[in-house]
Amino acid sequence: MLPENCISVDVALSDTAMSVDSNTNAINVYVDNKMLTIDAFDRKISNIEIVDARGALIKSISTLSVIHYINFDNSGLYIVKIATADGLSVVKKIFIQ
Repeated sequence: MLPENCISVDVALSDTAMSVDSNTNAINVYVDNKMLTIDAFDRKISNIEIVDARGALIKSISTLSVIHYINFDNSGLYIVKIATADGLSVVKKIFIQ
């Protein structure tokens, strides 16, 4: 379950075409006290990219973990792009207060 102050918008990208589907539920993304938590449950996260509202790449992380934590110093709107080892790509919009 997500914290009450969490805002999340889910979009999933498949290998063949862009679509919104149930795979967005395969990765849980939420913010609590400027700490971003990405939980892929049983999937391995292979890459995380964080882009700010201007489109500037803030952070790129290569990992093979199921859960990942990222601290934010600045408030704002961010796009989080997550790729899993099994080929799923998920894009989530988050707001840091």
